[in-house]
Amino acid sequence: MEKANRLSENARSYILTFILLPFLVIMIYPFLYMVSSTFKDQVSVITEGFNLIPKNPSLKAYRIVLSTQPFLKYFLNSLIVSLAVVAGNMVFSPMAGYAFAKKSFPGKKFFFILLLSTMMIPVYLILIPIYRTFIALEWMNTYQALIIPFLAAPISIFLMRQYIMGLPDEIIQAAKIDGASEIGIFVRIIYPLLGPCMAVLVINTFLNIWNSFLWPLLFTTESNMWTLMVGLYNYGGYKQQVFNERMVCATLAALPTTIVFLFFQKYIISGLTSGAIKG
Repeated sequence: MEKANRLSENARSYILTFILLPFLVIMIYPFLYMVSSTFKDQVSVITEGFNLIPKNPSLKAYRIVLSTQPFLKYFLNSLIVSLAVVAGNMVFSPMAGYAFAKKSFPGKKFFFILLLSTMMIPVYLILIPIYRTFIALEWMNTYQALIIPFLAAPISIFLMRQYIMGLPDEIIQAAKIDGASEIGIFVRIIYPLLGPCMAVLVINTFLNIWNSFLWPLLFTTESNMWTLMVGLYNYGGYKQQVFNERMVCATLAALPTTIVFLFFQKYIISGLTSGAIKG
């Protein structure tokens, strides 16, 4: 009986794999075509059609793109902004999440609802007030404009709050009996327990900031402050019909996030569901 059940499960698995395989090909083919086109010249991209294997592979398109603009500077700008925002969220989001999850204070429910409501406001509605504020603060073309607004993202606070709510209250009570201060409880007990949730926060925050385009496009008008996405957008070959160079730009933009996803997809997927299964 058990053997028959195993065979039935294996059969269902094979059938499901067979059904999903065409969808996998449909999803991954455009990415493979993009990468393949970077090794072709402009004529080959058109004449070879959707062939994934270049007949005469070359790195010429990469040399042209990388020698035209200081992409290393853009890369460093993106890295600085992404790491700074990640560091800020690692510090401030757990603090706020702990307060909303385990502490009692006047207006707690109101402030939490207010926090969630900010996630429902389209960013396009507040861009003009933010733009005017940044001009008044002289934050245009500075790292402050790209970093400070995201140091404690509402989604990060929500994620931390949901996770901390699942931690037993007994460990906090035991620490208080032992004479631990509020800061000591958070730093020595709560924070070390946030490892899995912290991994999700770090990865998702890094990906979101690295891929950010509209915000740095609006608030960095000088090329020395452009992030990688803005630098690729302003690359001349991307605006013209030079398809292989455009594919190089797209590949350079997608490569870091693709690597992060391949190595940390378990944490990314768990981050998409953690808010739904906790609380």
